[in-house]
Amino acid sequence: MVANIHKQVGSIKSELEIIQCFLKDADARAETGEISDGVKVWVKQVRELAYLIEDVFDEYVLHLAERPPWCGFISFFYKITFSIFKLKLRHDIASQIQEIKTDLIEIKSKAERYGFSSLEQGSSSMTTWHDPRVASLFLEEDEVVGIESPRDKLISILVAEESKRVVISIVGMAGLGKTTLAKKVYDNQSVTGHFDCRAWIPVSQSYKPEDLLREMIKQFHKSRKDFVPEGIDTMGETSLISELREYLQSKRPLPEDKAWGLFCKKAFQSNTEDCPPVLKILSLEIVRRCEGLPLAIVAIGGLLSTKNKVVSEWQKLCHSLGFELERNPHLTSMTKIILLSYHDLPCHLKPCFLYFGLVPEDFAIYGDRLIKLWIAEGFVKEQKSKTLEEVGEEYLNELIHRSLVQGSEDAFYRVHDLVREIILSKFEELSFCQVLSGENPKFDPKTRRLSIHNNMDNVLEITEKLFDWIPKLQSLETLRLNWTRLSDDPMKSLQDLPNLVELTLYQVYDGERAHFEAEGFQKLKKLYLAGLKGLSSLKIDKGALPLLEDLSIEASPQLKEVPSGIHYLTKLTLLEFRDMPEEFSDRIEPDEGQDYWIVKHIPVVKFWIKDTESGNYQTYIPQD
Repeated sequence: MVANIHKQVGSIKSELEIIQCFLKDADARAETGEISDGVKVWVKQVRELAYLIEDVFDEYVLHLAERPPWCGFISFFYKITFSIFKLKLRHDIASQIQEIKTDLIEIKSKAERYGFSSLEQGSSSMTTWHDPRVASLFLEEDEVVGIESPRDKLISILVAEESKRVVISIVGMAGLGKTTLAKKVYDNQSVTGHFDCRAWIPVSQSYKPEDLLREMIKQFHKSRKDFVPEGIDTMGETSLISELREYLQSKRPLPEDKAWGLFCKKAFQSNTEDCPPVLKILSLEIVRRCEGLPLAIVAIGGLLSTKNKVVSEWQKLCHSLGFELERNPHLTSMTKIILLSYHDLPCHLKPCFLYFGLVPEDFAIYGDRLIKLWIAEGFVKEQKSKTLEEVGEEYLNELIHRSLVQGSEDAFYRVHDLVREIILSKFEELSFCQVLSGENPKFDPKTRRLSIHNNMDNVLEITEKLFDWIPKLQSLETLRLNWTRLSDDPMKSLQDLPNLVELTLYQVYDGERAHFEAEGFQKLKKLYLAGLKGLSSLKIDKGALPLLEDLSIEASPQLKEVPSGIHYLTKLTLLEFRDMPEEFSDRIEPDEGQDYWIVKHIPVVKFWIKDTESGNYQTYIPQD
């Protein structure tokens, strides 16, 4: 079994490629409601097995892939030592491959046992997808507020005296009220009186062009009270186009006051003056979280209208909005509307979008940092003549263009609170990430990513639990810890995580010495250390951090010497320091710095120095 390890790895790699294609197809079918809940559970098990295959393959590439031939007498002894050291790893990987093959057989058996093979052909028994925007077509005029200005502008464009063909696009994120606005313009008397014929054509996710053309012809004739041509239901696409040509020839968000008015109308069935004083603060917070989205306000207001007008009931919804999104039928339409934008994303953008769920609520993330995280995760794919950073920036711009991500002038980015709640619901379904918080302190050892959100009241308790179970997270790839203020060196607990790629520690450790031991952090590529106020010594053993590419150390004023052993990091391409003591930078000056020899192999060594007058940061590169 061990002797054929390379052949076995090739076999499961081929299996992984097939599984990944299957998962893409399964995700596409799930988005349109074509698979049942039972099949979704089975698909989730297949996805988790794919993750396991990825981990085994990475382990193989790191330790056991074919290497160039050994040369020399000394190398002969090193080869013997190396072979003995790797023998156990070969056996472990071979054993894991056998377990994977057994699991594959079991998963296939489940598919046959429960009839899941129907996934490939589709099933007439599955729930039909209904366009969630239909409800907006039947809103009464007095139920719609805040669209008067864009409605009047669109009407003025449509009824202008100059007659010409024109396309007007109404764009914005899901739930902004685009369909509602278009329908109110379409039904406006000025518009209906201006045009000889008109048609309202909804386009679903799956459609046939001839059906759209056929419906358009019928509506045109109906609007002019003409008879519909005979045989239209049997015409092909070309004939329908000819018939149509011949016939034709003779979110913006609500402002605060409007949002508040709409909420009160839905929640209290009356005007703003009828909001009970005890519910005023909570109500304003709920409206704030809707960020002016009319459909969100209508859905949540309608839900609250069914609740007792007591503080406890409203607090429950305000604090557990994510659960209500999934559970409460009043919010189903809003959820589906926002999910439309997610489902429309190409495969390479979906994990990038989901990554925003790792960021705590009401926080934003710096664009450059976000792109680096995407790259470390492997989300960003190489393109000819472009750097990965440039490709990542294109990804981010596309998400902004699709109105799924909100940006600011200072290059920080976030998602709407309600969009974030839906992202969190996808986390569990796709085993993408687990968010650990005071409300959800239990962990899943199979999680691929872990994001810890907590307040200062429970930080100590969660921290103690964290370092008891964190070594069990064998699939964890990204870990960020803030403000734990440990007294013991955290590297001991973290160094054996086999798949950890990125580690960020901010104000995590109050001790004086940190130690990266040999054979620790074997896959880590990016390491960010900041706010380690008491740290005076950082030691790196030979054999630790063999794949590290980026190392950043910030705001550690007691660290006055370059980390011992940094010259062992042969893969390091970027070393950054920010807010460090002046004597620290003096020690790595190219000409006279006594520690320059330690960092001279690193392509880029960069200091970020804060200007005391302006408060802005300037970069200084010693090599310059």
